[in-house]
Amino acid sequence: MPNFTPQPRDETIQKDHTLKVSELMMENPRSWNTILLQALFNQDSVNEILKISLAQYNYQNVDDKPIWIHHSSGQFSVKSAYAAITSNSDTTINSIPSNTWKNLWKLKVQDRLKYLCWKILSNIIQTKELLKNFFPIDSDDCICPICQTGIESQEHLFLNCSFTRMLWRQSPWPLNISSLAETMNHWIECILSPNKILGIFSNEEHSFQIFALVAMDSIWFLRNKVVHDAITPDLEMFISQTLKIHKEHCEAWDNVMINNSHNWKAIPKDHHILTFDVAVRENGSTAAAICRKDEGDIDFIQTSFIHSTNPNQGEATALLIGLKAAKEANIQNLIIAGDSLNTIMAANAESHNPDWITQPIMQDIRHMLGTLNSWQLRKIHRDQNRCAHSVAQWAASKLIFGSIPLIFVPPCLLNFHSGKDPLVCLY
Repeated sequence: MPNFTPQPRDETIQKDHTLKVSELMMENPRSWNTILLQALFNQDSVNEILKISLAQYNYQNVDDKPIWIHHSSGQFSVKSAYAAITSNSDTTINSIPSNTWKNLWKLKVQDRLKYLCWKILSNIIQTKELLKNFFPIDSDDCICPICQTGIESQEHLFLNCSFTRMLWRQSPWPLNISSLAETMNHWIECILSPNKILGIFSNEEHSFQIFALVAMDSIWFLRNKVVHDAITPDLEMFISQTLKIHKEHCEAWDNVMINNSHNWKAIPKDHHILTFDVAVRENGSTAAAICRKDEGDIDFIQTSFIHSTNPNQGEATALLIGLKAAKEANIQNLIIAGDSLNTIMAANAESHNPDWITQPIMQDIRHMLGTLNSWQLRKIHRDQNRCAHSVAQWAASKLIFGSIPLIFVPPCLLNFHSGKDPLVCLY
């Protein structure tokens, strides 16, 4: 909530400098006094205040402390201050849509290839065209060292160089990429959404993305060998090596997917499993938790609406409402499984809190875990959490919150089988 200051409901409301934040709360259970908030502040201020979670347990002796809102930890640092100052500056990075960065980091490719994309989008690849802005380089020295035609720019190397064009012609997707994209930003958008933009078949998307990034990495590697080691570029060897590297990357990822499909551990007898997820919308989030017996029968389904759109806050809330419902059902032996690594790690150790705004919720979660006889935390794949995910989406669309009777939930939401789920406990 940058630069947020609660505003009075209207001009008739006098500012009371003696009013304490604690006076805006109610106890048993601890919550914001919505009626009082609406009487004092305008609706925008009320909505922002309601996004702040309040701890329910062990909060009496916790001292107030300042929070640095420009970093998720709440702690000030020179680095975060610099980032806050420059966040609105007119830079190349800030001109890239946030969704592009999100889709880039989600790519199932080697991290080094993602880093190369980041450098390209940030326009910091040290091509001769870029370097001549900082050093006195003659125009003749800016020619592409590989094909000896055209100025060595990002677009030339990765789209227009004859080696790049010949590589693509002998690829599984013989595209004329220089005609598909005029800029590297556009080409990377094509790589991120090949089915939507280029019409690549869905079952080939991952292999295509690997090839496109390996091709860029190979051409940049060859360029550096030519410039720094004075080698003579060999087109046939360049193409064969790149195709070989692409095949190796694809095989490696196939093995990763196979290994991930066997990450399930059996549920001990007489234990229950609690899965949780959140559906984030523009005006708030819907948290959902589902608990099952070791045989797979459902104990309960619990949902709750929160005003915040912070995913970490939503995931933590989903886990908390599940733990509260488990306590009411007198469940003492619990396996807790979710696809949010941040939430799983923070529940296990206070030092791993994902951000300061979730701290009150994580404090309550750790308190609830302390009331159980036994519990385990497990990070599971998103595909194994589709039941909780779908219930959260359904509850968000239908505006159904609280303890939900099983007969109200469409059966199709509770019987997903991804090929990775254990037969005794589909969730």
